[in-house]
Amino acid sequence: VSIIIISRNQIEMIDRCLTSVQVATKAAGLDRYEVVFVDSKSTDGTPERVRERLGKDVTIVHLSGHTNAAIARNAGTAVAKGDAFFFIDGDMEIGPDFLKVALGPDGLPHHNVTSGQLPEKFYSPTGKFLTDGPDRYKVRADGYRVELGGISLIRREAFEKVGSEGVVTVEETNSFDTTLETTEGMRF
Repeated sequence: VSIIIISRNQIEMIDRCLTSVQVATKAAGLDRYEVVFVDSKSTDGTPERVRERLGKDVTIVHLSGHTNAAIARNAGTAVAKGDAFFFIDGDMEIGPDFLKVALGPDGLPHHNVTSGQLPEKFYSPTGKFLTDGPDRYKVRADGYRVELGGISLIRREAFEKVGSEGVVTVEETNSFDTTLETTEGMRF
């Protein structure tokens, strides 16, 4: 699994993100995984903090020019070596059992795409919790999410099948089965 963390100026939150990822990989019993950190022109020392925390156990990609979450995620996959990509934004934390539940005994995701809904939390610049954010990632009436949000887990094979001109869409059902489709448009 390649854990791809994207970030811009999140020095106050990145430690929480990294700790949650380390706890989750340990709980899942992952012996082999890589961390790719993609920085979108931070000016607050976030990439340096990541290097300080993870040392040689992280690949850091520095973006220049126009940046957004899609560009950052695609830059991460360009250097990632894993058979699956776990995307997480640098200001998010995952629960300790997320990867344990989402990955099978072979270390690959149970499904082509797994996406969760993390409640957004707002913090002050010093890291003090302020309030919960609104739910921006609601499931539409047709069963699709407009966005996956800040976390998703996708098999490399499915990601590559979509290609640079497709969008991954996942139909949600009550049985938790998923149907992978590709459609025209931008890749997430």
